[in-house]
Amino acid sequence: MSTILSVEHVGVRFGGLVAIADLHFEVREGEIVSLIGPNGAGKTTAFNVMTGFLKPSQGDVRFKGTSLRNLSPHAITRLGLARTFQRTSVFPNDTVFDNVMIGLHQQSAGETQLRDRTEALLDWVGLGHRAQEKAGSLAYGEQRLVGVALALATEPAMLLLDEPVSGMNASETRIFVRLIRQIRERGITILLVEHDMPMVMEVSDRIVVLNYGRLIAEGPPDRIRTDPAVIEAYLGQGSAARQAAASVQEAAHA
Repeated sequence: MSTILSVEHVGVRFGGLVAIADLHFEVREGEIVSLIGPNGAGKTTAFNVMTGFLKPSQGDVRFKGTSLRNLSPHAITRLGLARTFQRTSVFPNDTVFDNVMIGLHQQSAGETQLRDRTEALLDWVGLGHRAQEKAGSLAYGEQRLVGVALALATEPAMLLLDEPVSGMNASETRIFVRLIRQIRERGITILLVEHDMPMVMEVSDRIVVLNYGRLIAEGPPDRIRTDPAVIEAYLGQGSAARQAAASVQEAAHA
């Protein structure tokens, strides 16, 4: 498989604070790769660099061979790299259908084509039956699915998912795992940031681990779940991180 995204020795500094130091990894076409690490490790900062919301202090990111360093978020989306965000951003007083229609408005298509496209996207993410309900009435996890539909509306070659199952219960998470696999089956490469370790271990082809802005491990789930540096990174971060480390170990025995 050829490389679709290459993170080339990226560093990000805010004054004297080093948010990311020399991050480097690649994602190949058709992969599902997870970027994980304790809180404050630099994961969302890395996503912001990849999608043009933040310029790196050093290094570069290349998508399909093109440098993204000086491109705007909209230009990066047009290249085929789309993302979702940690926070939901629906128009709460508009219907779910209209939320996605608004997201499609820049596409050069007729009204009938846009409506058909909207219906297809909502069916894909499992919200077809909620199309005429107000987006603000949806559960938090369902609102996140609206964000996924909006990202898919750009017809990306690669999708970046920022904590996609945050706020979802176990049943919703299982449904979302199936959706991720369906997205990959349609030829879309996926990079995700996520704290749900069992979900990460289940869905990922490879995992990249950050701690304090530095790459500490990279490899398939079986290797990551037993990596001493990864376990230490989580165990050293307090009770919440200890729980995350425990879930890594539980996933190893599932």
